[in-house]
Amino acid sequence: MAIEDPWEKAKRLHNLGAAYYGMNEMQKATDLLNEALDLRELHQDLEGQAETLLYIGYVNHAVKNVPAAEQYYQRSLNLWQAAKIRGDAL
Repeated sequence: MAIEDPWEKAKRLHNLGAAYYGMNEMQKATDLLNEALDLRELHQDLEGQAETLLYIGYVNHAVKNVPAAEQYYQRSLNLWQAAKIRGDAL
């Protein structure tokens, strides 16, 4: 059995979560996006975390949990900025 690349697995989970979001299946979307976020955090993928946090914000907004959505949007923005700073330093 081949070992799966964690970045690919996180990307696949994120994409599935985004697809469920598009189909208005918010619980499945949340579950998959949170699983993707865990992997992306584990592997310190700042841009991936930012992208997934943004989608978790979308899900919260869709279910009318605006305060939570705002928190996820802010976390996403902070990570995008951190990723840019880290990229500029390279």
